[in-house]
Formats: sequence, C-alpha cells, structure tokens
Amino acid sequence: MQSSILIIYLSLVLISLSYKKYYKKINKNELKPRISSLILILGSILLIFSVYVCINNLGSSIGLAIWFFALTPLIIFISLVLTYAGKLLIPLSFLFILINFI
Repeated sequence: MQSSILIIYLSLVLISLSYKKYYKKINKNELKPRISSLILILGSILLIFSVYVCINNLGSSIGLAIWFFALTPLIIFISLVLTYAGKLLIPLSFLFILINFI
C-alpha cells in the first residue's frame, strides 16, 4: 500500500511539473516542449502503474477505492504546496520518499 501511495505522489509531481507555470516555481530555466511532453508521459505511465499496483495487491473493487482514497489528499497536498510554497516541493518529495522507506 505504501509503495502505491509513493508512486501516486511521484506521478502527480511529475504531471504538475510538466506545466510551465509550476516548472518555473521550481526551476529558473525555461521548460522545453519536448521535455514537458516527456515528463507528462512519464507521470501518466506512473499513475497508470499505481492503479495496477493497487488492483494487483487488493483486488479490483477495494484496490480502486483505495487508489481514489489515496489520490484525493495527495492532489490537494501537491496543489497547496505548489500554490503557496513551490520551492518546497522537491525537498518535501525527498522527505516523503524517506518516510515511505522507514
């Protein structure tokens, strides 16, 4: 379960960083369209993979319910961090990864 939450979180971070608006909050460089597309595709693949992990571990009905249950607060958390403290997204991501492995 923890691994699927981590995969969901990383996929949402990648999807949000594929947008120029949020990428500029993290990085001063300009986001190239090719890199933006690559980040978006990678984030989408990870999000689909997280659905597979949840369904594989918990079954189809409970797995999808848990996936949506985990997706909602993570979307709210990432949107609040990007809105109010965009520079903290990467350090918070590393902290989240460390907490997940403990």
